[in-house]
Amino acid sequence: MSAEGAGNGAGMTSPYTEWHFHLFAAQYGRMITRLLVLLQENPDSFAAHPEAKFFKKVRTRMDTALGEPGAKEYEIGNTLENQRYDGKKLGKGYSGWRRIKNGMPDRYRLFFQFSSPSHELVFAWLNDERSIRRAGHKNDVYAVFARLLASGTIPTEYRLLREQSSSPSPNPRFEGNTDQCRFGKR
Repeated sequence: MSAEGAGNGAGMTSPYTEWHFHLFAAQYGRMITRLLVLLQENPDSFAAHPEAKFFKKVRTRMDTALGEPGAKEYEIGNTLENQRYDGKKLGKGYSGWRRIKNGMPDRYRLFFQFSSPSHELVFAWLNDERSIRRAGHKNDVYAVFARLLASGTIPTEYRLLREQSSSPSPNPRFEGNTDQCRFGKR
């Protein structure tokens, strides 16, 4: 098994290689930079900091998704199809998208696609505080994500999404059930 597909930080082995679309890679990179600053400033209370707790939840759920990205809990259903862009419903064609919801910080969603034949998973976009879940609001996480897809900012075709993605490095992990954060390849 490749280094990318080795352990996922929770003692499990993942057959899926992790990739980050450039929008998610930029956001993930900012989170890592912030974690490093927090860790340097106060290593004793690092794990109790809200930003460290946020990252731990996101990273833990990412690791879980890498183990079984086709799980029913990640299905979006027709949520994207019913979103509007330029006054029109998006319609069908978004069934390949999945989202991580359960176990994430409240009102946050992480969207991804995966390829079973190549055993790859691309994390595409994580909403921020300006686009939290607010059903019916123009900046609801699903409305914003639908606009990113409809405008072509995020490709809807897996092949194009993967071509515009990179392998994450460094990739921090929280060790087991402890709050010890380790940086490096999986």
